[in-house]
Amino acid sequence: MVVINGKGTVLARQHFANNSGGFRELKAFWRQWRPRTWAIEPCNGVGTYLAQRLVAEGEHVLDVSTRRAALVRVFAGGNGRKADDTDAQSIALVGLNSTDLPEVRLDEVTVSLRLLSSRRNELVGQRTQAVCRIHRDLVILLPGGAGRNLTAKKAREILGRIRPRDEVGRLRRKPVADQITELVSIDRRVKDIDRQITQVVAAAPTRLMRLFGVGPVTSARVLGEVGDVARFRSRHHFASYNCRGAD
Repeated sequence: MVVINGKGTVLARQHFANNSGGFRELKAFWRQWRPRTWAIEPCNGVGTYLAQRLVAEGEHVLDVSTRRAALVRVFAGGNGRKADDTDAQSIALVGLNSTDLPEVRLDEVTVSLRLLSSRRNELVGQRTQAVCRIHRDLVILLPGGAGRNLTAKKAREILGRIRPRDEVGRLRRKPVADQITELVSIDRRVKDIDRQITQVVAAAPTRLMRLFGVGPVTSARVLGEVGDVARFRSRHHFASYNCRGAD
């Protein structure tokens, strides 16, 4: 963290741990600087956690894009690469000299959707791994194996028809049964996450689901990642953010 005055002169430099204890130390540190404005890079990425906590404390926070901070580093005589010694100062200078930076606001809906979407992605990944393991083991236990579109119900029905007569076969069957139980648990958690996502999206001020093929899960991911769309100057800027060409 770097503190600068209205002329861009560095008044203080300090490092804080990225945990609850570090945030308490940061609160004690920032009280000596009044009035104050924060510049965070970027507030919709790695800086989200800090930015939202600062806003919750009633602080004034500006969102500095990674591109702007990099330009300041380049024109300051560097090569644009990020480094702790120069990065914080570059971000602070952008905040000081820019008049069009978006102000960060407390957005519980966006944060909630981002957290729920991330958790759902993790669970879907776990489900894919579980299904692959079940399919792999059924190929060994069952002549011809099993279809790829396995569900917990289908896998349980298939396993119920398998009655190994030897000890090795019984040992191979048990892990599959355990994996099916895990799959049922994962499916239950995904269903619960989907229910939460549907509720939060329904309460969000969005018309995304009016688009054909866009449901609660897709809406949650878009809203959680994009945040306040007003922070983009134009549809071309938004397209660039998404790494796609604009029409």
